Amino acid sequence: MESEAGDEYLPPADESRVEEYRGCAKTYGIMFGEEDGVYNLLRDPWTPFRNASEFKLARFFLQSGTSMGAIDSFLKAGLAPAEVGYRSAHTFRRLLDTMETALGPESWHCGDVTMTGQTVPFYYRMPLDCIAYLLRQKAYKKDMVYAPQRLWEGGERQYGELETADWWWDTQVCHAQALVKTGGRILIGVRKHFQRGQL
Repeated sequence: MESEAGDEYLPPADESRVEEYRGCAKTYGIMFGEEDGVYNLLRDPWTPFRNASEFKLARFFLQSGTSMGAIDSFLKAGLAPAEVGYRSAHTFRRLLDTMETALGPESWHCGDVTMTGQTVPFYYRMPLDCIAYLLRQKAYKKDMVYAPQRLWEGGERQYGELETADWWWDTQVCHAQALVKTGGRILIGVRKHFQRGQL
């Protein structure tokens, strides 16, 4: 049995269950340009490389941490398979630079802040661009949560991540009607998570 939005259901003391907010986490379409990207990937899965051999050699170089000097020596010695077109570290690097990335070097912006009388530069990316990039990563799909939940274990309410707290559920209830008028019920909570050396 699912409770009405905003009404808390209390399970029996020995019951463990997950209650989802009804009507949330539905999709209403795809991102602009996503279909073209999928079509191009299916049509030419090795792009910007010409074939599987070029791609696999490039992947080996990058995953093994091979230096550009070692790559250059390897390619110029003619040790690469005949179907590999790049013949130097320079042409290899230029090929890598043509790869499309949603958050490439051009996504960084520079600003200035004054601290103790000194102007210090800082670098940042636009938060919404980062969020859009993360949301479209299929590798993260199983870890994404798009709806609030209420968790019970042994008859007691359990709290963990953002989606299990009352805030998201209460906010979803408050704004559901307004969001319906705009064509969907979308409320995304973004947790700030900082690790040393990572943003």
